[in-house]
Amino acid sequence: MDVFKPSTSDELHDVVGWALAESKKLRIQGQNSKSGLGRPIEADAIVDLSGQSGITLYEPGELILRAKAGTPLQEIDKTLTDAGQQLAFEPPRWGALYGSQDGGTLGGLVATNLSGARRVKAGALRDHLLGVEAVSGRNEAFKSGGRVMKNVSGYDLPKLMAGSYGTLGILTELTVKVMPAAEKVRTLMIAGASGRNAQALMTAAMQSPLEVSGAAHLPKVTVAMSALPEISGIDQGLTLLRLEGYATSIGARVKALQELVAQHGVELKPLSGHAGVTVLDDTTSLRLWREVSDVSFFAKSDFAIWRVSTAPTHLSSIVATVGADAWYCDWAGGLIWLAVAPEGAADADLVRQAVNRAGGHATLIRAPEAIRQKVSVFHPQNAVAATLTQNIKNAFDPQKILNCGRMYADV
Repeated sequence: MDVFKPSTSDELHDVVGWALAESKKLRIQGQNSKSGLGRPIEADAIVDLSGQSGITLYEPGELILRAKAGTPLQEIDKTLTDAGQQLAFEPPRWGALYGSQDGGTLGGLVATNLSGARRVKAGALRDHLLGVEAVSGRNEAFKSGGRVMKNVSGYDLPKLMAGSYGTLGILTELTVKVMPAAEKVRTLMIAGASGRNAQALMTAAMQSPLEVSGAAHLPKVTVAMSALPEISGIDQGLTLLRLEGYATSIGARVKALQELVAQHGVELKPLSGHAGVTVLDDTTSLRLWREVSDVSFFAKSDFAIWRVSTAPTHLSSIVATVGADAWYCDWAGGLIWLAVAPEGAADADLVRQAVNRAGGHATLIRAPEAIRQKVSVFHPQNAVAATLTQNIKNAFDPQKILNCGRMYADV
């Protein structure tokens, strides 16, 4: 298969023009860290955007950063960390799920609209995307948005491009909002709460005025899969509540959160193999929440992995209905990760039935290619949504040369 690695806009237009003239289909990639995400697609050539890399604008005082689509997230992380800032939506790195050690690129992150554990407080990636520049399947360059949100007029194309998986256009440059990083991070790790009690505790924490920035629950089987020895050796399920902020306030907020936990019947005594609470420091908190966002617990397994987004109140019923081999939840129960046997249809009917009853959507994040060829990877659309999706595809890529089939057949 031909591989094109354009380093300039003119070279990219030449590639798209060739594909249109020769009726060739293109596969768009950066570091190829998410090669197993989405439906398998047949392409005649690969467009490698890793040659279009670099931060083109960074103004810490204005809280904005602009970079080319092929810029590695590691480079962006280092630049922001050196300035005491961060991407507030906590971008996950899923490369390990697909056998890659690369952290991915900014373009790949935006194309998949991935957000980590802090989404419950900071919002999704698309909420932090200020502007995009891209080349459509018509070989037309377009841009939308700007350096601040109020500059957006007409169609809000940045939000449309976020999560389009490269099916509407080839992203070339992106502008994102950045935020100051927290001075201190503390995590209350609560052992002994399970099922509905854990979900009720997370809900109460999120509804409190304490600005909880992460709420997750790990059943015992998932705890054992942690790469952190201080976590994996605990023979109980764990509920995690994270607080971030200024050093002057974090102590009082931790104390108030401990009192809230005590009101839910959990004793405030050190964790030592029995029900109780412990407070994790910055280093351990950062490592543990990285595992939560990156789905690292399942990375070395052979499980097929489902990502279910639903109302937190449906957590227990969905887990019970599917009967997964392993699972955990993030976003206070609104995001459920299910690990099932990578056989047959990877329990697709069971998962989709449970989600349809509860409301929400389920995405098959990882599975063998044979399963992804016969199972709808993304949640099936109703007739109205499918027609709208097809119309948008036709408007941006009428010859269907860009990542066609990555999300839905013929899209």
